[in-house]
Amino acid sequence: MQEAEQLEMLRDSLSRFIDIEMPLDAVRRWDRENEFPAEVHGKLVDMGLMGLTVEEEYGGSGRDISATVMVIEMLCARSLAVGGPFIQSACYAGLNIAEVGSPRQKAELLPRVVNEGMIFAYGISEPDVGADVASVRSTAKRDGDSIIVNGSKRFCSGATIASFIYTLVRTGPVDDRRRNLSLVLVPTDAPGIVLNRRTRWA
Repeated sequence: MQEAEQLEMLRDSLSRFIDIEMPLDAVRRWDRENEFPAEVHGKLVDMGLMGLTVEEEYGGSGRDISATVMVIEMLCARSLAVGGPFIQSACYAGLNIAEVGSPRQKAELLPRVVNEGMIFAYGISEPDVGADVASVRSTAKRDGDSIIVNGSKRFCSGATIASFIYTLVRTGPVDDRRRNLSLVLVPTDAPGIVLNRRTRWA
């Protein structure tokens, strides 16, 4: 089957899904109450949509960026409460781990993206740091087999529903601004993590 035909079949299936599972009255409630519709997210998982960014060896359908972007556009056109978490699963988690994860991380985490719709949040910006992310003050250092992370982040959309925060930290001297930055996967249930839970997903 041609790629264009596959894309059109996916579009039709997703359009029917949106009409049935994302009615406008529910969308208005999700927006008004800032609610994460976990059941709808789970049904997207059952459709295999989280596997659009994951290779077959990890349980996905193979990377299909065109299909992924189409799904994002269609979901977000109806509801960011559904489209946002899809991005955080398929892209923040799926694409990032596929691109830069270690073999162990890929083996452990990518099947969870496909089968569970596991969500990542980004921990990039900080209270006293604007667009110049090279000025981040959060730090990470090794302590035996552990990594100790200290600092604060803001605008971590979806952190309260995420399994990990993809966290930008400084791992060397402040003077060497752009050569000592690292990304660390911080479990949201790790000791010392405090999340602002005034909202459910934003």
